[in-house]
Amino acid sequence: MTLIKTILIADRNPRILAFLKRELNSEGYCTHTVENSKQLRQWIHNHPTCDLFIIDPDLFSDVGLYDVLFTCRRMTALPIILHGLPDDYPPHWNALNPIRFIAKSGTSIEELKKVIGAWRRTPA
Repeated sequence: MTLIKTILIADRNPRILAFLKRELNSEGYCTHTVENSKQLRQWIHNHPTCDLFIIDPDLFSDVGLYDVLFTCRRMTALPIILHGLPDDYPPHWNALNPIRFIAKSGTSIEELKKVIGAWRRTPA
């Protein structure tokens, strides 16, 4: 059984970071946050114990989301949730499964919890 305990949240908006961190911590997850692509790359290199990434695609407009996701997937086979606006939906994300896109909205935290919970119960 897959056990998701540690989640890395990458988003430029400090309010969204704080909200997701608070909500996911209340579900029993250990969360860490980063605010830019440089911090994300450093975190990936220095912390091999992460179980899931939640990434805002807008965070990587300066370096190219596909390149960052490819790097993440090459370094680790962990699941990635892209949490962004519908216009941020990357065209080639299917090549990097398991990646899931969840549109940001007032109720997206419920969908995030549902998807994470489903992955948590998926047989390894």
